[in-house]
Amino acid sequence: MSLCNSSSRRRFFTPRGGGSFGTTYSVVLGGNTFLNRVDVAGGVVFREAPDHGRRPLVGVIAHERVHALLERRYGALACSRMPTWKIEGYCEYVGGGTTIDAEEGKRLVRERRRDESGPARYFRHFIMVKYLLDVEGLDVDAVMAREFDEAEVLERVQGSLNRLRP
Repeated sequence: MSLCNSSSRRRFFTPRGGGSFGTTYSVVLGGNTFLNRVDVAGGVVFREAPDHGRRPLVGVIAHERVHALLERRYGALACSRMPTWKIEGYCEYVGGGTTIDAEEGKRLVRERRRDESGPARYFRHFIMVKYLLDVEGLDVDAVMAREFDEAEVLERVQGSLNRLRP
């Protein structure tokens, strides 16, 4: 794991990691994780964004390392073929949630707003995986292996928002 507290170091190691808190490369490429600006003493990671620009360090580390763990369990090729909502949603689930406030995220889902900003999209992915694990009682292997219609899962989530405690 490397901390990229300078913009030049960040651009060198994560040229496509623009507004992210961290980047984990495929295990095929070594599985290394690079974090954006970090305040280790404060336990916070920052990203360049007007909103939702900070996150707890422990959550970012967990999120990023789960990417590598998923690849080790299912294989890099299988993970590259899985829907993004499953991968990112599970990483957010293990990381303890998203940068968006739970009530704000639920409101967006309840109102069926398709906000495609990173924080809103990651909340949607997170809440879908959380629903499958916590409400439907599936295990991680079942979530990753089964094919789901994303819109149908989101519809089921909308009907269960009050039962979900992010």
